[in-house]
Amino acid sequence: MASESFGAMLRRLREARTMVAPIQPGNPSSRLVERVLSQNELAHRAGVTAGAVHRLEDGEHRPTAETARLLAEALELDDADACRLLVSAGFWPWPDDPERTERALAAATAAIGGER
Repeated sequence: MASESFGAMLRRLREARTMVAPIQPGNPSSRLVERVLSQNELAHRAGVTAGAVHRLEDGEHRPTAETARLLAEALELDDADACRLLVSAGFWPWPDDPERTERALAAATAAIGGER
């Protein structure tokens, strides 16, 4: 089984996130709908540009460690998913917190084993 690229994983995780938003933004009485988190919304939450999210998802660029961590936080990923995302970008998840990294790696490995 080939490993998923950072961009493909970022897109999959973003599209798995939904948010509740009004049908008509700026109209508080507008009916609320659930929709997929957009690249623009993810960019806003992470403090990066929408163009950067687009280029990362398309595989045109690789993230810095800081950007990868900001995106994982903005997606509100659990430690196992954050770990997989960071490792797919080529980064050790939490270099200053080895216990958290060990727990997340164990959870990520267990989840991968269960996907077969």
